[in-house]
Amino acid sequence: MASDLVGLVQGVLNSSVVDQIGKVVGEPAAKTQAAVSGAVPSVLAGVLNEMGSFPGGAGQIVSTLTHNGFDRVVGNLPSMLGNGSGSVDQLMGMGKRVLSSLFGDKLGAVSGALAGSSGVSTASAASILGITAPAVMGMLGKQLGSNPSPSGLLGLVSSSKDAIARLAPAGLLGALGFRNVDELTRKASGMVDQQASSGRRRLIPLLAIAAAVLIGLFAWASRRGQEVRDTATTAARKLASVSLPGGATINVEQDTFLYNLARYLGSPDPAPKNFVFDNLNFETGGTTLTPASGATVTDLTKVLNAYPAAQVKLVGFTDTTGDPAANTALSESRAKAVADLLTRGGVAASRISTQGMGSANPVASNDTEEGRARNRRIELTVVQK
Repeated sequence: MASDLVGLVQGVLNSSVVDQIGKVVGEPAAKTQAAVSGAVPSVLAGVLNEMGSFPGGAGQIVSTLTHNGFDRVVGNLPSMLGNGSGSVDQLMGMGKRVLSSLFGDKLGAVSGALAGSSGVSTASAASILGITAPAVMGMLGKQLGSNPSPSGLLGLVSSSKDAIARLAPAGLLGALGFRNVDELTRKASGMVDQQASSGRRRLIPLLAIAAAVLIGLFAWASRRGQEVRDTATTAARKLASVSLPGGATINVEQDTFLYNLARYLGSPDPAPKNFVFDNLNFETGGTTLTPASGATVTDLTKVLNAYPAAQVKLVGFTDTTGDPAANTALSESRAKAVADLLTRGGVAASRISTQGMGSANPVASNDTEEGRARNRRIELTVVQK
């Protein structure tokens, strides 16, 4: 999937757009051009950085690409920059959330490296990164097409590693803790391979599938009535668009975790209040979210960013299977994994606390698989509004 990705993004950030950016940040054209030229490879290096930070990093970026409207930025950047401060603030807000996810606590050092190489102020460099990041993400999404994948994202960004090495500001890679782009790319590739290998190890052997099918056939009659009731319940649910402060929206089913949380945060009801996640699942025995759970965390990030005064606590629970001490550690790690994804999305770490309770406080019997599945959960408590 070779592509001149840097050139494509710089085509969007043409001289006319650079002039607009210069007026927004108050920097002369030459310095603004130098900063924009350095910002594009910086953001791409940040994408590699997040892919290499944890096994699900690439999947998290793919989820971000498909749920945040970056595709609209590529074709509308001049009008967004020219429609007044509100539109510019919206653009920078998108960029800030991306940059927080890509760089974490290293964002200040990245802005400093860009400022030093281009001659703009550190504040201007941060703003230019904030404007550039959505354009880069929009182009990534456009090039990946309608069926993006972690491996496709890795191949696309890796194909531009020479351009990243040539054009990135001096000191950028050092700020990220790497000696060169090859080292950064190898780390990202290793994490993507690790995630793929984990998925392959979880494939069920054909004989086990056959046995499961036979068992399923015997149990089908007894489950059929419950399935019909569950189907009717699901069909009765209505998808609702919930408007959030700042103009964001989430589309969720009524009376679900995100729907109830968003409505509560927008109400005068006092804290604390407890909520139990639905549609939040981890790979067996680990802290990596299943792909389908990424949308839940993405929407939760939107909700918490829309209510910046909210303080929350994430508490993990397991069933009784296995060693109690290991279960407690796993439940804490899972709560922290969700918290980490939220902070990568722009939610301040100071707003989130975590705790692991292991198999304590079961909500169902641990004697059945259905009960154990209910006990393996993450709860969110709003401790302050």
